[in-house]
Amino acid sequence: KTLGADILRWWAASCDYTDDIRISKEILDRVADAYRKIRNTLRFLLGALADFDPAKDVVAEADLAPLDRWVLEAFARTTVEARDAYTRFEFHCATQAIHGFCQLDLSGRYFEIIKDRLYCDALDSARRRSCRATCWELAKGLCTLLAPVMSFTADEAWEQIPGVEGSVHEQRFPELGGTAAEPKWEKLWAVREAVQAAMEPHRAGKSIGTSLDAAVEITLKDPSEWDLLDALGESLDDLLVVSSIARSAASS
Repeated sequence: KTLGADILRWWAASCDYTDDIRISKEILDRVADAYRKIRNTLRFLLGALADFDPAKDVVAEADLAPLDRWVLEAFARTTVEARDAYTRFEFHCATQAIHGFCQLDLSGRYFEIIKDRLYCDALDSARRRSCRATCWELAKGLCTLLAPVMSFTADEAWEQIPGVEGSVHEQRFPELGGTAAEPKWEKLWAVREAVQAAMEPHRAGKSIGTSLDAAVEITLKDPSEWDLLDALGESLDDLLVVSSIARSAASS
């Protein structure tokens, strides 16, 4: 009565049935937190698709912004992992892969960066069109991966995705082939994690509010690593969600 069927289904799927199965209020509360993270992920994607018309708003892969291509590649790796886990009946591995992607790659990285593109860029700007087309692909793909476990939520979300037909339970899993993560993006996320950690004391001390209040100075031990960041094809200020960046050489 308090949690609903999908949370109980997610608990059952996330259990490793090769070991003892445990259930308690504390465990179900943790499962409910995971469910809310995924539901809120779908809500964000659907919110980005208001007035989206696939007939005219879809963007060719070659025209996608580098960040959008990165998140679709990350989703391809997640899809392969979840699809293979379903095939092996290792449902707990599938749920871990999906939840991890929603929590880290989407909520922790992608969504934070694209908010300005969605809400501040011109309606027909190239990078806003790119990220909206990407959100459309992510919404469709996530719903199909979630359908076997989070049946009701996936069904309700599917009905709100522009341009889809039939039931989500009639769809096939995305046929995607994941490629290894590129070193330049791995370097970016390492730098972003360090920047966020450096900002936390300033947030706690109220000297800054959001990360956009911060001007950041970055020092890399190996100056050649700047080449990786410069090869991203995106503004580093935007990717780190800060007001400005100064580069400094490492001291010997």
